[in-house]
Amino acid sequence: MKMITDMSIRKMIGLDGLRRGLLCRVTSAATLFFFTFVFYLSPTGSAIATEAGEDDLRQQQIEAVLENTPEKKLAHRLEKLKTKMLKDIPAAQQLREEGSSLWDNIIAYFSGGGSLTDAELSELEQLKLDIDAAWQDAATTFEDMEQQLIAKGLPQVAIERQQQAKADFYERYNILHDKLDALLQSVDETTFSDLQEFLKQQQFKRRHTEDDPSHMPFGTPGSDVRAPLTEAGDLQAYLGIDPLAGLKQFADIGVTQDMLDAAFARPDGPTSADLAETPDVQLTDAIRAKAEELGHDPIAIYTWVHNNIRFIPSYGSIQGADMTLQTLRGNATDTASLLIALLRASNIPARYAYGVIDVPVEQAMNWVGGVEAPYAALNLMGQGGIPSIGRSSGGVINQIRLEHTWVEAYVDFEPSRGVKLHDLDSWVPMDASFKQYDFTEGYNLEDNVPFDPQPLIDQINASATVNEAEGWVQNLPQQAVEDQLGQFQQQLEDYISNQNPDATVGEVLGLKALKIIEPEPLSAGLPYQLVVKSQHYSEVPDNQRHKFQYSLSFTDGWGSPTGQILSLTQNTVELAGKKLALSFSPATEDDAAIIESYLPEPDPTTGEIDPNQLPDTLPGYLIHLTAEFTRDGETLFSGNAGTMGGELYEQLGIYSPAKGWTTSRNYPTAGEYRAIGLDLQGTSPEQALQLQQNIEATQAKLESTDPTQLQTLTKHDVVGDLIYGTIFSYFALNNV
Repeated sequence: MKMITDMSIRKMIGLDGLRRGLLCRVTSAATLFFFTFVFYLSPTGSAIATEAGEDDLRQQQIEAVLENTPEKKLAHRLEKLKTKMLKDIPAAQQLREEGSSLWDNIIAYFSGGGSLTDAELSELEQLKLDIDAAWQDAATTFEDMEQQLIAKGLPQVAIERQQQAKADFYERYNILHDKLDALLQSVDETTFSDLQEFLKQQQFKRRHTEDDPSHMPFGTPGSDVRAPLTEAGDLQAYLGIDPLAGLKQFADIGVTQDMLDAAFARPDGPTSADLAETPDVQLTDAIRAKAEELGHDPIAIYTWVHNNIRFIPSYGSIQGADMTLQTLRGNATDTASLLIALLRASNIPARYAYGVIDVPVEQAMNWVGGVEAPYAALNLMGQGGIPSIGRSSGGVINQIRLEHTWVEAYVDFEPSRGVKLHDLDSWVPMDASFKQYDFTEGYNLEDNVPFDPQPLIDQINASATVNEAEGWVQNLPQQAVEDQLGQFQQQLEDYISNQNPDATVGEVLGLKALKIIEPEPLSAGLPYQLVVKSQHYSEVPDNQRHKFQYSLSFTDGWGSPTGQILSLTQNTVELAGKKLALSFSPATEDDAAIIESYLPEPDPTTGEIDPNQLPDTLPGYLIHLTAEFTRDGETLFSGNAGTMGGELYEQLGIYSPAKGWTTSRNYPTAGEYRAIGLDLQGTSPEQALQLQQNIEATQAKLESTDPTQLQTLTKHDVVGDLIYGTIFSYFALNNV
């Protein structure tokens, strides 16, 4: 008996055994037996096994969600095949190659398994069976759909699209089926790569935007900026200003009276451009009302802007005059735009001036936010894009040199210095953005009322199902989250009440109060040292404007843009405070009819539609859409977006005069609503109030159930304002 056993073992480990891989199987079985015996019978092993069982249950729950319709089931299983072929198996092959020995290569050669293990082949065979079963269900749905369309009496175009979609469905499945069969029957480099290449070109689930550590939606901007230009010619060239643009050449003929008046006008006097509206200087109702409130008085206007607009250390024209008035904050250019708008609304000529200034370091540190070190002030200016450098004496920075924008107003300076408005005679510099502040420290809540998030994290991990791959969470312990936050809020309130029951929000968080100046006659100088002044201008040069860019395109199988649907580039001053959105409409009346055919019929008695009867999904391949990019509900650009549910390529960009373009890309789905918010220099109370009023008005119309009222509602009212409200709240909280 012993001899027979030895002979059997020898035969088993001979060349025949190697070819069949029996040695590998025996070794694996023995290892698995001893592992199971030692691991699962130990207390630690039992605990881990229990946890593994819970993980399996969670995975089953996830699978149920991902496969709750025949279409989703087929797509999910095809995606699993794609992941296995393009990621899992190649990664395992790489590991095997890196750790293989000569003996491993001999076994692989004689076993005839090619580049796949028996386990991998088994998984692929099971996936094929799962895909075949799901395909049968999806194919039945396709067949039923055609009969439903005929029964609904839909336009012929719907039947034709259904038949074309079914033909494409069968064709792609047959190709996949043949390539997968070829691989399972003969594993070699050709069959493996053929299936891989086919799967690379297919998309079975929504593509997620890839994470790029260098382009995150948050973070601190870089502080590297160029040094200020100290030659007037260099500044003019940088700004794109022609110093001879205001001069005219006359010929013997073609001279008009306007040209003669301009030729003999006072040199450097005001022109019509110094009273005109521009994209940055819009004379809105709010601007005109504020100018009237200030008595159209240049001294009162300058003093009000200085005392009410908080300075933000950023660079270039970002939000314009009206938005600066709404937010009561802005950089030097935006503050200048507001001051110019109020002056022009008062019929006082005004223009921009640009140059290089030296500011004492203590004043500069206070100006940019109350920092305590010169390099911190330079860092803040650099992050905002302001060309700036520190100037030292004796190894210590005592001045900060920067490029800067201020205003020149044409007023009655001699002899009243702007007090009277009789004869306008001189350009007088005004800088309402340069100011100083008083700072008050707030309560140190972080140290005095610490928050420990770990118990809450433990509760979430214990009860929630988190699918990082698909990007969703299920069974979040909402009550536990609210309880923890409620307890922490109470701790904060108790601490603040013990310190000072009458404390204001400003006192708790810390105060930043402007040093108010009193109205006084205008000065001929500036409150700092002027190094060089470039030529003035009536309108902000284009290269000083921030810009927003948006484009929407179709995608190929690799996620790259193919054909452009729509594109726009606009100055941010034209979009400041506006609600931007990408939405979709039926491309034709036939497409609208197809959508309407899936809406439930009203109740014959009440005339109302039961929301529970609304469809969860629509056959997107039957419906063609038009993409619409809107501003405050007004369509700016539109274009053919293909079929509902198709993947598109979206690119958004923000241009800064100092930093250039920063772009991001996304993959929206045709048919969804996408609200876009721009947080330029802060949110405004007026925006919040208007948004609240819009949402309340929509709510009132919905609750009225009045058909006339309901017909006035748009997708921007019902969907857009709610999404935009979330965006606005996020921005507001960040700004606070």
